[in-house]
Amino acid sequence: MKVFQDLFVTIPDDRITEILELIFSNLPLGWTRDLEGEKKLHEDVDKEFYLFICDKQEEREKARIVFFQKENNTYYVSNIIPLGPDVNELTEDQYNKILNDFYQYCLQPHEASLSLNITMTKDNLTLNGLVSNESASKLLAFSQAANKSTGNSHPSDKARWYDFIKSIVSQGDNLTPDKLFKWLVEDENWRPDIADKLVIEYENEVGLLKSLYKSI
Repeated sequence: MKVFQDLFVTIPDDRITEILELIFSNLPLGWTRDLEGEKKLHEDVDKEFYLFICDKQEEREKARIVFFQKENNTYYVSNIIPLGPDVNELTEDQYNKILNDFYQYCLQPHEASLSLNITMTKDNLTLNGLVSNESASKLLAFSQAANKSTGNSHPSDKARWYDFIKSIVSQGDNLTPDKLFKWLVEDENWRPDIADKLVIEYENEVGLLKSLYKSI
């Protein structure tokens, strides 16, 4: 399943300001720091952040990169906003292309010399990367046995679905509705309309079960 990647950068405590200024004053061709945008946003944001703009180049869209302070000496790309006239929303591939270019051209050249600790998450997630092994097994059992044109309406399918719901709550899994939808459609070939109904049920049933557990 395609997902948006994350990029985290941890900087030596005693050199944060020096290192950041060094990196961002030596940006490669096609990249600029958005100082005007930073001034406007600083009025509403308490933590440290930097804004950058990358030019459109072949497969890469023009966009603004938000490089935000997560913790004292750790920064991350919190968002990438398209700036092209014909692009309102970036796909996972478009987003990840910009993020990887930001790493490759702006950060990687300084990674070793400045002792940066950089982590990039994967662009694909498997079911076992989303939930516990038990929940993954139960969801897969439901999906592979169910009639994909009727969802979980058959009693046997409903029983397997409920086993999955109970496992999500008992295992403390944090499977977001959007990721469940993407997995059903992209990895298991469910029709989007049927998957959407399952996701609505998922939200309602998990919420109900959690509230019942809290009241016991």
